[in-house]
Amino acid sequence: MALLKLSSAICSSAFALGVAPSLPHAASTSSRSLSWKRSSPFHGALPSTVSSPSGLPSSVVAPRASQATGVSAEAENLNEKYGTEGVKVQSGEGGLTKVVLSGRDGSEAEVYLYGGCVTSWKAAGGKDLLFVRPDAVFTGKKPISGGLPHCFPQFGPGVIQQHGFARNVTWDIASTQNDGGSPTLVLGLKPSDYSRSIWNYEFSVTFKIVLGEKKLTTEMVVENTDTKSFSFTTALHSYFRADVSKTSVTGLKGCKRLDKPYEDPANPVEGSEDRWTDAVLWNPYLTMEACYKDFVCVENAQLSPVELQPGQSWTAKQSLSL
Repeated sequence: MALLKLSSAICSSAFALGVAPSLPHAASTSSRSLSWKRSSPFHGALPSTVSSPSGLPSSVVAPRASQATGVSAEAENLNEKYGTEGVKVQSGEGGLTKVVLSGRDGSEAEVYLYGGCVTSWKAAGGKDLLFVRPDAVFTGKKPISGGLPHCFPQFGPGVIQQHGFARNVTWDIASTQNDGGSPTLVLGLKPSDYSRSIWNYEFSVTFKIVLGEKKLTTEMVVENTDTKSFSFTTALHSYFRADVSKTSVTGLKGCKRLDKPYEDPANPVEGSEDRWTDAVLWNPYLTMEACYKDFVCVENAQLSPVELQPGQSWTAKQSLSL
């Protein structure tokens, strides 16, 4: 059985996404040592701490077609500055700028600067392991629905817009390198007039993506560069390509389940750590009939607010491996 493992600081064991005769539908899990496995269909509403995106029109049934790609002077200029072995900056779908990481073993990952979103990860000679929804658009006007989208500085609904603003803005390339055959991209996000109109704080976020042999690792660092404290929640809303009728998610034994409306999700986190402390297992079978069978979301998250004093930072790492 082929397995896709997702590991982080949440627990010592890894999440494993592979082929097995069980069907995960929708749930969220939360604690410092997370574990849960569901083998029967889920019935009921999602908890208030986990929000589902808008439904997919039933008319969307065909596989997603790539959107037009143009030649971008911006991409060419950035490639001259940051391109190196295994790292190329190119024009992507809709003319948006993307960075392609290519391993010596034939593996590949694509990262769009808009949203700082990893949209593709292919192992050597393999199929894409990430999923982009059929209704995803590459216009720079709405978040890219698929891959590894950012939810920052808020996960789900709350005092600001759904899932925050990090997925709605263009990130900068901070650096690139290829250390020992592992192409690496570091993206940066800093305040803008747009972000301040929503969330009026000074901050710095870096997102490091490293493509290894049969592995894709990420590291997110949030730093408070303001003169006052702020708090945030965040998540990587990870979409994995999978036939849900033949998929199971393991490595979640013993966790607190929040998949029923009568369970209280007001304070789902046990303990507090400066890392990913929560996981969300989600599949929109109630709202996306056209494509819900083709993917599952297993998300690293920080659902309990992290408070940073001026000068403090928070770091979270994720590793996907085969």
